[in-house]
Amino acid sequence: MDQSLFERYLRILGVSREEPCRAALFRLTHEHLTRIPFENISKLYYRNRFSQRSIIPLDMYLDGIEKYNFGGTCYSNNYHMYNLLNHLGYRVKLCSADIAVESAPPDAHMVSIVALDGEEFIVDVGYAAPLWQPLPRFLNEDFVIELGYEKYILKPWDGNGAQSLELYRHGELKHGYRLKSEPRDINFFTDVIARSYSEQAAFMNAVALVRFFDNSALIIRNLTLTEFSGNTFKTEAIESRDRLIAVIENRFGIPASITVDALAQMSQFRSLWG
Repeated sequence: MDQSLFERYLRILGVSREEPCRAALFRLTHEHLTRIPFENISKLYYRNRFSQRSIIPLDMYLDGIEKYNFGGTCYSNNYHMYNLLNHLGYRVKLCSADIAVESAPPDAHMVSIVALDGEEFIVDVGYAAPLWQPLPRFLNEDFVIELGYEKYILKPWDGNGAQSLELYRHGELKHGYRLKSEPRDINFFTDVIARSYSEQAAFMNAVALVRFFDNSALIIRNLTLTEFSGNTFKTEAIESRDRLIAVIENRFGIPASITVDALAQMSQFRSLWG
């Protein structure tokens, strides 16, 4: 890829090029999570403007961030972050994970694993989760992150070298994934990415936007707006599709005309992740 695109990427993140080190990796992860949202409005918008059922290229991804305040879902956010880390000289591998939902195909999620100073870290900026920092791979006990009524628990490795991340809401296990440590080429994900554009796919039938700040978050799931701040939260019902479009523009900065276009083919909203 053109080096100027990676320089542009770094400018969007507000960080300077640094030699690979722990502090720089933590800075990149934090800035990516807090500056680039998880959202599927862009996926819905681009499905009729990008002929391939694959990850949009880096220049289109950066254009969307700068012009429309887009971010992306798992595949675009994590794959472009993986390429950025690789470009910066990190020892990074792209890995797959099985989503803990019966309807999800195998290897439906992707993350990066970075080897640095004798340690390994999981970098996941595409799970709509408050993973502000790279997660340690070598664990003797659970690694816990809490925000509002949500708790994320990263478990130690199992006997096969895999590792599970569990999401609890109000104390009930709701979601998660099982990370596999084998390195994967992007072509390994071709079919599952193409399937994510199908008429029945989750993100073709629901609305999800998540923006993280330091110890807080703003979340839209279909017609519900939730704001987390530390251990407190408030939830607001969004009474109509028109109101949803206005809230997305006011709170996430995505132009109303873009969201109208993105939602044009969606007749109803389906439940997402339980």
